[in-house]
Amino acid sequence: MHALRLIFVLACLGCVAYEAENVPWEGHLMAPGRHPAIVELGRTPIWAPPPEPTYATFEDFRGFPDFPDQGTPGLEIRRVLAVDWIEMDLMLYLWAVTVTCGLVYLAVRGRRRDIVLHLVLWAGIGLTAGIALGMMRWLAVRGPAYELWFGGLGLVGGIVGGLLSFRREGGEPGAAADGGGR
Repeated sequence: MHALRLIFVLACLGCVAYEAENVPWEGHLMAPGRHPAIVELGRTPIWAPPPEPTYATFEDFRGFPDFPDQGTPGLEIRRVLAVDWIEMDLMLYLWAVTVTCGLVYLAVRGRRRDIVLHLVLWAGIGLTAGIALGMMRWLAVRGPAYELWFGGLGLVGGIVGGLLSFRREGGEPGAAADGGGR
């Protein structure tokens, strides 16, 4: 169980390191009273952002009636870290890690109990249920899916469910991580 716990922690750190090496950037062109124009600037390491976008970067938007001219007062162009995409990427990567490690724990635990891996299993279940609910909501009403909100709710619900399940099966949340010989 110690090895699986270590693999879980290393995999989570690997997800964060991978995402830090491949963060998405956007260029935003904004003018007062107009809709912003947003373009993808690609993925680069967080410590090496792409060059600042120029007016020419937004060439594809020139045909839109709301698109401002280059000399428009208050025109602002900037490079933005796409935090919402980073959150989504990390949630998907960590979902895969929790589900994989949780299923391996379930397959090899036998009668042994491990509170950390038990919570990992339940966190994966909660994330799966939360993201599925968000997607079903999106399919039903065609509005925003709120994947991150539902995923976060599923994560919290999964951890609470895992604590209740661990206690119900005879474990104590403060018990030794190796299952105390059970």
